[in-house]
Amino acid sequence: VVNGATTLVLDAASRQVLDAQTLSGGIGLITVGTSVTWIDVVKPNGGNTVAEIGQSARIGTAPGAGPVGGISMQARAVTEASTTTHAMSVGGVAATINFAWVDLNPEVRASVAESASLKTSFVSPLYDGDVSVLASADHKASARIKAFAGGVVGVGVNRAATTVAPAVRAELVGALGGHASIDAAGDVTIA
Repeated sequence: VVNGATTLVLDAASRQVLDAQTLSGGIGLITVGTSVTWIDVVKPNGGNTVAEIGQSARIGTAPGAGPVGGISMQARAVTEASTTTHAMSVGGVAATINFAWVDLNPEVRASVAESASLKTSFVSPLYDGDVSVLASADHKASARIKAFAGGVVGVGVNRAATTVAPAVRAELVGALGGHASIDAAGDVTIA
């Protein structure tokens, strides 16, 4: 319950810089080497950034409540992830098999949950009753393989892949399907 405020600000921000490297090598008459490098940031296991006004919250709507001049919610996530696989095999018969993956699929969410009730009022030109619910993600991923197989017979098999697919949501209704209510004196922005 928030009974009065010039402005209510909820800001959830995360910044992750992830780097993984592997190194493998072999020398002999017959050499086979393999290396796997993998970064996995997937909901619900981790990497989530959430700003939320919870279920049945009351902001500026309780009897006798003072004015709330604005509500600003933002969930922002920045993730940079890179993998590098270094591999070498040298011999009469040499083979190297290598993999590098980056999967970035976290949740970034700004939400007003079910049954929440929000009311804003014009307090001044700076606090004009606006409500904003914003979510954004800026994710970058790279996967590299540097490999060498040398010999009378040399074979190399490499696979590098990235997936960047965050679930970015700005919403007024929570997971249970109830309805949130907003009575705003100014603009309402959901993005």
